[in-house]
Amino acid sequence: MTGRNEWAPSPWRWPGLLAAATMLGLLGALLGQHAAWLWMSWGLLVLPPIVVVAAVARAGRLARRRRAGHRGRGRKVEGGKGRRRGSSLPPAGGSSSRIGIEGG
Repeated sequence: MTGRNEWAPSPWRWPGLLAAATMLGLLGALLGQHAAWLWMSWGLLVLPPIVVVAAVARAGRLARRRRAGHRGRGRKVEGGKGRRRGSSLPPAGGSSSRIGIEGG
């Protein structure tokens, strides 16, 4: 055993599946001359471009949401004002007299 969690997501899972689908599609187009083989090969060869278009569209949506001030899944970014989660520091832009510093 290598110590790696077998259920952990691998970064190569989807590229490997797309590569396998492409290879099977190419083999089906090369070896099969009947309608079923041709339909199977077209179906497998069209998967990678569909995945690429979907990934580019999703990246564009996420970039637009981040520019609009969203962080993650639907939460608004407060723009640096207020206290961050888990922080013991006072909110940014607060009065310095609260922490015992007097300006002059």
